[in-house]
Amino acid sequence: MGRRHPDLRFMPGYFVFPDGKLDQSDYDDLDLVVETFHLHNFAPIKGVFNTLTSRLAAIHIMAAMRECHEETGFALAIEDTIPFFENLHCIAQAITPKSSPIRFDTRFFLGEGDRFQPKAAPSGELVDVDWYPVANILRSPHLADVTEFVLKEALRHWSGNHVADAVVPALTYDEGDVIITRDEVI
Repeated sequence: MGRRHPDLRFMPGYFVFPDGKLDQSDYDDLDLVVETFHLHNFAPIKGVFNTLTSRLAAIHIMAAMRECHEETGFALAIEDTIPFFENLHCIAQAITPKSSPIRFDTRFFLGEGDRFQPKAAPSGELVDVDWYPVANILRSPHLADVTEFVLKEALRHWSGNHVADAVVPALTYDEGDVIITRDEVI
């Protein structure tokens, strides 16, 4: 995790996960991984991706890995990509309402952090990038409800207190109220 730079307009000083949007390079990088490892069918990635095909889910993962590297400096070696996919779980989805001035529809992934190569330097958008004890972050006053939700879902997975291959829980908002659903409605 990292803390957003205090001078940013959106959520200044808040602890967040690396994030971003799909980019053409994510499609290209997936094609490179497919060619390198002679993959033509992806094994189902753990967790239900709510309307995503396996290939599009893999592209979301490529985007997550790219954004993680860009914002934190943490990166996977190419030879670690497939084992990482095999041990990756989609644990949550968060969607802002249509009325929100800043929109996102984000999926959150949980994988083995020790597969990442040592970090370089944060991008400037995130400061204080590090591996943090979840309990410490949950006590932070600079934590958005979506980040708290995802951290608690991660704890559920780590503790084994989740249903394997269940529908990915989703968080959204209505009239400012947080709505969490475990039904496939999105």
